[in-house]
Amino acid sequence: QIEQAYRDYLELAGDFLTRVRNTRAMLHVGYSLPAAMLAELDEYIADTERQIDQIRRRVLHGERIPHAEKVFSVLGKRGQAQFLLCLMYTPTHTCPHRRLAAAYRPARA
Repeated sequence: QIEQAYRDYLELAGDFLTRVRNTRAMLHVGYSLPAAMLAELDEYIADTERQIDQIRRRVLHGERIPHAEKVFSVLGKRGQAQFLLCLMYTPTHTCPHRRLAAAYRPARA
């Protein structure tokens, strides 16, 4: 039952991710927005892809995620779903979770 809930959640997250990718392509190609203006969105897309991958690997395939790959929430278990939804649905300036995430985002290599 819990595994099915994760499958449903991952399917929903994948659908939203597809919509975000399509919107990004439309902004870049259709509206000629430079890639530099879409860089923050690209980071969130990559973060979302990583989270989906890790949930699938950990929950559905029983894999242990190496420590170096883990992303830790500063909000704890109660706030994780709200945190992820805020990152997906709200503009930067209106969501305190986005500002918090930006402050704790690890540097990219």
